[in-house]
Amino acid sequence: MLVNQVMTMNSKYRGLSIGALALLASFAVASPFTVVSTGTIDDSNSPVSYTTSETVVFNASSFAALNNLSFLGAYNAVQSTGVGAGTLATYSNIANTDTVTFALIGGPFTLSGTTSSISGSWSFVSGTGTFASVLSGNGTWSASYITAAKFSTTSLVGELSTVPEPATLACIGLGLAGLMRRRNRA
Repeated sequence: MLVNQVMTMNSKYRGLSIGALALLASFAVASPFTVVSTGTIDDSNSPVSYTTSETVVFNASSFAALNNLSFLGAYNAVQSTGVGAGTLATYSNIANTDTVTFALIGGPFTLSGTTSSISGSWSFVSGTGTFASVLSGNGTWSASYITAAKFSTTSLVGELSTVPEPATLACIGLGLAGLMRRRNRA
């Protein structure tokens, strides 16, 4: 009889521990992400592509400070305007130890005198350093260009979802274990 109770308890706890681990593994934290940068545009390869090289002037996120943006925009081959699928924007810090890359989709360009602008959506592609814990992310982006002055401004707004650090996961796990133990005593 005692052996049956012990085996039943072991299988019950095994099921609970597997459920708790699954819950912890799926636990992701959404963090707001906003970056604004300004710099120069090189459209010498127009109408095929253009490149921007920008410096971050505003960074509101819980991640490492970003300093630079490199962006290679491919014009949409069908309309000769807009950003085609596969266009990437990469932000980095000065030492290039923290980088984050986004896939951009948008268009068409809106022209107003000597200024053009474009907007669309972005999704997270990859990250290194403090961005290595990012699982996913998405949001909106916009860019403005003054072609004659070769001036560009880009902004990204959205959220990045990260895996919590091990200490947070341990605290959550201990809390769940305590709740299960308390429940079993009652």
